[in-house]
Amino acid sequence: MRLKLIVAGFIGGALTTGLVVPRAQAPAGEARQPTVEQMRKAVGARAWAAHDAWYVHRRAAERVGLPASVITAVRDGRRPPEMTPDLAAVYDFCNELLTKKRVSEPTLQAARKVLGGDRGIVDLVGTLGAYQLVAMMMVVDEFSLPDGVEPELPN
Repeated sequence: MRLKLIVAGFIGGALTTGLVVPRAQAPAGEARQPTVEQMRKAVGARAWAAHDAWYVHRRAAERVGLPASVITAVRDGRRPPEMTPDLAAVYDFCNELLTKKRVSEPTLQAARKVLGGDRGIVDLVGTLGAYQLVAMMMVVDEFSLPDGVEPELPN
């Protein structure tokens, strides 16, 4: 087992309470940076081509200062060329998990470092999973964009 958590107690409780994942206690200024939060949401929305989720989180990412080059690369399905170490760790972890269905040891260690340990990893996976559920429901429901807004993601 790679994460040193009691799975039944920590994750089981979160999943039995309506997918409310407990927020990890991360070192101040690390995992709770708004740009890091929006990176995980943008990657999740992009993975499902959930147009409404992308529209909302792209705008939120811009407001919190996620660089336009990073947002554009995620939108286009490319790894952003220039990212801070925390953004790179979160992007790589989310992208690897969503595309390869696994996470390599170096990627896990980099994310663990910036997210404050194992609880930060569980928080990342839990919130990414919750956003996947929302994105899938938006796709199934053909959730519409606001009037006059065109889809930004390729299908």
